Amino acid sequence: MTDKLESRAALYSALAFSFAYPDRDTDFALIVSEMGKAVALAEQACPEFDRRARVSPDASSLRTSLDNLRAAIHNPQSPHLTPAEEHIFLFHRQALCSPYESTYSPAGMEQSLADIAGFYRAFGVQMSPDAHERVDHIGSELEFMAVLCAKEAHALRNGLTEQAQICRDARSAFLSDHLGLWALAFASRVQDKARLPLYPALTDMLASLLALEAEDLGVALCVASAYGSPEAATGMAGGEELACE
Repeated sequence: MTDKLESRAALYSALAFSFAYPDRDTDFALIVSEMGKAVALAEQACPEFDRRARVSPDASSLRTSLDNLRAAIHNPQSPHLTPAEEHIFLFHRQALCSPYESTYSPAGMEQSLADIAGFYRAFGVQMSPDAHERVDHIGSELEFMAVLCAKEAHALRNGLTEQAQICRDARSAFLSDHLGLWALAFASRVQDKARLPLYPALTDMLASLLALEAEDLGVALCVASAYGSPEAATGMAGGEELACE
């Protein structure tokens, strides 16, 4: 159980970093390498893992998404576009794919930001002044899920069952009330608007990870038809039906 939590913490953290602005020091190959280690750990943590065939039903969607991401890194469809240019095109200048939860929330920005900030404070998480991002940015929310997974794993390793349950309950609540309400809609828009294969591959990994989390935690994921109220839809990862309650 702790290995699975640690692998998910690593995946959440790598995804959070991948959606930051890719300056000259950003190495997507290194990000993919870290994801590869996390996916391998997730596979080995599954009870059905076949060590000879390296097959794990629970983590197969992560492996497929990782292979797609590697292909996107090594075979860009448009070598004349840089990741930085694509990032601005998708997430900044034209705001084609808003990376902020409050854009998708019918509750509005003020209420969304206050509730998210409350989650962060409860677990001692603060936004770095150097981040220059709001608490509802996709990267911020993914990093918070990484913190919760890591804290839960640490608690379990040290026999702190009550603290581990608190972290698990927070993961479930944050996925249900925040990240799970809009991340798939964000991913869908990225896949529709992107010119390079990089960000669609990253959002495919995001969808695969969230599908596994939702199954483990008993949370329904939602997607929005536009920038508005979430509604029931078919999940992007594995083609499973994802109900919205």
